Amino acid sequence: MPCSTWRGAALCLPAFNFEKLFSEHSDMTQRMEMRQPKTLRFAASEWVPNNPFFPVLVYSNVFDRAHPDYAYSFERLFSDAGWEGIWRNGVFSYQHYHVGAHEVLGIAAGTAELLIGGTDGARLTVGAGHCLVLPAGTGHMRISADEDFLVVGAYPPGQYADVKTSAATPRDLKTIANLPIPSSDPIYGSAGPLIVAWPGKGSDQPK
Repeated sequence: MPCSTWRGAALCLPAFNFEKLFSEHSDMTQRMEMRQPKTLRFAASEWVPNNPFFPVLVYSNVFDRAHPDYAYSFERLFSDAGWEGIWRNGVFSYQHYHVGAHEVLGIAAGTAELLIGGTDGARLTVGAGHCLVLPAGTGHMRISADEDFLVVGAYPPGQYADVKTSAATPRDLKTIANLPIPSSDPIYGSAGPLIVAWPGKGSDQPK
C-alpha cells in the first residue's frame, strides 16, 4: 500500500488499478461462456422470402445477469467480431426484410414480442441480453414492446441493410442466395456457433 507524508503524518491509501478498470471489456469474449443458440428455419411466407439456406440464430442470456451496460457491451462484441454499421434503436412495427445484408439484433434493454419469419413465422418474446442473428431475407417486425426497449444492431463488413416491404424480385432472390457468409459470429468471433450453423467456411468475400 503506497504511503506519503502530510503535515508530518503518514497517509496510506490503497492503490487503484486503472489498468484493470480499462481492460475489463477488452477480454469480454474470453471470459464469457459460449452459449449455443436456438436455430429457427422458415419457408417463404406470403411475400416474405426468408432465407432458404441459413437458420435464424437466437441466443439467450448472452451476458451475466449482473452486467451493467448491455448496449455498450453488445457494441463492443459486434465491433470486436468485425461487424459494422452499428446502431441503437428498436425494431420496425411493420413486417420487412433485408436483401443486401445479414443482421444481428442485440436486445440491450426492455422486453418485446417480435414476429420473425413473416405472417407464418414465430412469435418470440425477447429481453435484455438476448441476441438474434437474421440471415438476409428473413422477415421481422415488432408486435409490442415496453417503453425501455432498446436494440443494438450491426451487419457484416461491406453489407448494407435495405428495407423491403414487398415481394422479392428474381434479382433480390439471387442477391440473397449469393450474399457472402460472415467470417465471424457477432458474439463469439471466428470460432462462434454461426460458423457451424451456417454451412460452409465463413468468408466475407463473394464465392
